[in-house]
Amino acid sequence: MKKRGIDAEIAADYVQEIYYTQKGNPYFALAFANESGGYELRNPYFKGTYGNKEMTIIKTGQGGKRSVALFEGFMDFLSACMIARRTPAMDCIILNSTAMRDRAIETIEQMGVDTVHLYLDRDKSGRQLTQDLAEQLSGLTVKDESGMYEEFKDLNEYLMDRSKTLSPAR
Repeated sequence: MKKRGIDAEIAADYVQEIYYTQKGNPYFALAFANESGGYELRNPYFKGTYGNKEMTIIKTGQGGKRSVALFEGFMDFLSACMIARRTPAMDCIILNSTAMRDRAIETIEQMGVDTVHLYLDRDKSGRQLTQDLAEQLSGLTVKDESGMYEEFKDLNEYLMDRSKTLSPAR
């Protein structure tokens, strides 16, 4: 987490360490729970899922139900928490894969929100997803928030760069 600019105390509410073996070899990874009871797993050498691939929904109970924030991955969600120094005031959906697009649209429509804030990657698939969501959710206000980190691939890269400039010289 430290290499990605995420403080342990912020990550502790959402991420745990998991230890497992594969073909007799011990491994560990960060584990981020998803809606199916599975986990999104990450370590420097592996990115995968334990159990079924699914989105994660974080209900904050704050700020009413007028808006929702949508993140492509959990590192971007945790980056938003770091930038704000708290959990976002609105409910959050973490896709955990752009393949969850249709499920996210269905969930957003069921939530009955007015505004969707998109914090998606600034690559080809993220741009396409932004366009698709704006078209599919045409009755809602869909805000592409990626201008905040326009010089970077995603919100986490922006945080890591910002952390370098804010860190004391060594």
